Amino acid sequence: MHTLQHLRIVDLHGNSKRGETAGGDENVFEITEGVAIAVGIAQPGLAQRVEHADLTGPRQAKYESLMANGLHLLAPMVPSGQRLQLVRSRRQVWRNMNSAGRCRHYFQFAIPGW
Repeated sequence: MHTLQHLRIVDLHGNSKRGETAGGDENVFEITEGVAIAVGIAQPGLAQRVEHADLTGPRQAKYESLMANGLHLLAPMVPSGQRLQLVRSRRQVWRNMNSAGRCRHYFQFAIPGW
């Protein structure tokens, strides 16, 4: 949000590693990782806006929904917290992660970005 004024995300789910495929949710590709479509617009002067949609279910239903509805699937979403979270999460999990410290405290080496 500090770089992009508009952010549009369609979460297509389907991550079999996390068990998201239970209950008939299918990935849109033949892969095990979940899939999302994200489009960001960086244009100074635009009001900041985040829009988000979740699509779950069979692969063909996701294709049909995307084709029929396009960007009308998206609903406004307000990022929350210091991390500007775009998904709802359990606060206790974040508290535990924050109290654990940073990675550099646990490892003897460092790489750019850590």
